[in-house]
Amino acid sequence: MTTYWIVPYNPSKFDIRGVLEKFGGYVDCTKKNNMRVNDIVYLYESKTMKAIIAKFIVIDSNIVEKTRFKDEQFWKNEVSFNSKGYFRMQLLEFLEEPLSITWLKENGHKSSIQTSERISLELLQKIRLKELKKELWIFQI
Repeated sequence: MTTYWIVPYNPSKFDIRGVLEKFGGYVDCTKKNNMRVNDIVYLYESKTMKAIIAKFIVIDSNIVEKTRFKDEQFWKNEVSFNSKGYFRMQLLEFLEEPLSITWLKENGHKSSIQTSERISLELLQKIRLKELKKELWIFQI
C-alpha cells in the first residue's frame, strides 16, 4: 500500500533543482523513515517558501553509499552522510501552485513540518482533490 509523506528540505543547505537537473529528475535522500517503493513524497521547502513545491515517487528504498548519487557539490554546507542507507525518488512534478503552510494547516495539517512525516488521510484527500481539479481543468482545454 502506498504511503504519502511530507519531507522538508532547506534550499539554503541543498540545491535540489541542481541535483534533479544533473541526475535526470532523480534524487537520493537519507533514510529516516520506512519509505518504500511507490510511496509518494511531497517536498516541503521549509525556509523561503514554506510550502509544498514538488511531488516525487520513491523508486528504490535500498540505495547504499556505494551506489548513491554523488551530489556533494549541491550541498551548501558540510554534510555527514548516513551509513544506514538512502532511498531514491523520481520527480513527478513541480507544483505550479505550491501548497503553503497556511493552506496545509487550514486543511488539517497539525505540525510545523520539521521532519519527514506521514500525511493524514484528511489532508491527503484535500491535496488529491486539488490535484484532480487541476487535471480536470487541463483536460477541458
